[in-house]
Amino acid sequence: MENTYNIKQNKIFALIGLLGGIICSVADYLLEYLGQPSETLGSWGVVESAWANMALWRFSASIWIVCIAVPMYVLGFVSIIRQMRSTHKCFGTVFGVSTLLGSLGALFIHIILCVMPVTYKYVLENAGQTLAVNTLDAMTNSFIYPFFIFYALLIIIPLVLWIVYSFKKGSLISPIATLLVTGLSLACIIVGMLVPELEWLQVGSVSRMVAGWCLVSLIAERKHN
Repeated sequence: MENTYNIKQNKIFALIGLLGGIICSVADYLLEYLGQPSETLGSWGVVESAWANMALWRFSASIWIVCIAVPMYVLGFVSIIRQMRSTHKCFGTVFGVSTLLGSLGALFIHIILCVMPVTYKYVLENAGQTLAVNTLDAMTNSFIYPFFIFYALLIIIPLVLWIVYSFKKGSLISPIATLLVTGLSLACIIVGMLVPELEWLQVGSVSRMVAGWCLVSLIAERKHN
């Protein structure tokens, strides 16, 4: 098989993507980890009463961190795209379009989700909970459907492509590694949702899964040598 890209550069991209996924999980923790009892509010169930007790610096820091992390793991996606295209061009092209569009959307949505707790605290302190929740419901209505679309583009579609591709003849990515990374990430999400005391397992699972994809991509480069 003829290499269509610089292997050393692709290893660097995969490593940067791995670090980006890990860093992004830190941003997720700052935004999502409540660490205290909370009541879900609003028609969409997005508003958390615990936001009233959380420090504002967390949301500001989360925005700064995710603005650094997302471009990093986009480079990781580039390494995967190149690998896929080198053996199955169609898979790589669709994976690339989906993940790159999804990453842009994810950055936008993450920033909105960081702004929401700040808005909640301010309106709560000055006008009460009813107006605070109604304000955030109106805000959620403006982005909830794009959120689902971007989530599908960033995670659902690429995940299906990733799994199917790994089982294709001639693919560089190991199916065993694929199932391990995917299984661990999904297990963390399920356990965190079912057991409130283990909420911390769920938070950042998607970002850690992206980091896992990049790790598998990094290891897979050995097949090019």
